[in-house]
Amino acid sequence: FRQRTEAKSLSFEVTGHDQLPHYIVTDEKKLRQMLINLLANAVKFTDRGGVRLEASVQVAPDNKLRLVVEVNDTGIGIAEDERDKVFTYFEQTASGRQSGTGTGLGMAISRDYARVLGGDLTLTSRRGEGTTFRLEIDIEKGQRTNLEDRAPQRQVLGLAPGQKVPVVLVVEDSEENRTLLVTLLKSVGFEVRQAGNGLEAVAAFAAFQPDFIWMDIRMPVMDGMEATRRIRATETGKSTAIVALTASAMLEQQGPILEAGCDALVRKPFREAEIFETMATHLDLTYTYATTPEPTPEEEGEAVLTPARLAALPAELKSRLLAAALVLNPGQTTAIIDSITDSSLAAALRTLVENFDFQRLLTLLEDEGARGQGGMAE
Repeated sequence: FRQRTEAKSLSFEVTGHDQLPHYIVTDEKKLRQMLINLLANAVKFTDRGGVRLEASVQVAPDNKLRLVVEVNDTGIGIAEDERDKVFTYFEQTASGRQSGTGTGLGMAISRDYARVLGGDLTLTSRRGEGTTFRLEIDIEKGQRTNLEDRAPQRQVLGLAPGQKVPVVLVVEDSEENRTLLVTLLKSVGFEVRQAGNGLEAVAAFAAFQPDFIWMDIRMPVMDGMEATRRIRATETGKSTAIVALTASAMLEQQGPILEAGCDALVRKPFREAEIFETMATHLDLTYTYATTPEPTPEEEGEAVLTPARLAALPAELKSRLLAAALVLNPGQTTAIIDSITDSSLAAALRTLVENFDFQRLLTLLEDEGARGQGGMAE
């Protein structure tokens, strides 16, 4: 969300994460979607000030652990007589209708997920001053040994040479979501067209004859299912790959979506890997990938993370590395680390970032700075 808040000149703060357990037991996908829904909602309705996420773990009266996350914004707020609509499916507040985006699903789904996980989602708000959503769910403390080993996901850099460049149509009523997906696809070399509703999608299909369509389901003017039916009714449309993008695809809703003509279904919020894997399956594509450095054993990494090794780095590089680590920016931090010529030191620092261990990285940089400068400046 850093890119979105910076685009609107908003502050974005995350607090309390350093006090959380390293591992918890809960439903990963539901938790991820709830957090994204809450932050997306806060950013959408805030035009000045900022957004803050505060996380903590508390002990409930029954001695169960509860994860508590509060997302606070300084946006337009919600009128008291409209607060019930926030958690009602397909209902929108006056501000939601005025924004012209959304379907009234995000907060309703999030509250249902929270209740499934033993908690709840509530809100407090003052009109014109902002809103705070409070998410609580039951959790258990986990251990590293409980985690399943997962194959590392490789970063897609582009389409492998020697292939026809597919034309992709992105159909999504949210300009923010549409721009995100269009930018992602263009970055690896796809030719991309876009549409904001089902009617525009049908017209764009006739004009551009895309090889693949990402189809949002709930849209104004014409929904994604009707647009899919109309495209499938054409001769070219019979063989075009169409995959639904939807935040509301519960099990009982998948049937009608597939019956309308969609080949598959990806739930929002999507992951980059899902997007590329789905397109590779339906278009028989191959990609080029970023090379991953050989993994360094933790004990070897610790051995090279010494003040002397850090002291050898250029002062300007250390300053940039500290600035990137202070805002917890993995991409920027990794890019700076990649410029370090000491390969073993770079690998050890990269491991800290991959494990999101910014606290350790900052401690190393601050300790080295204190030794070299007689104390870090404020």
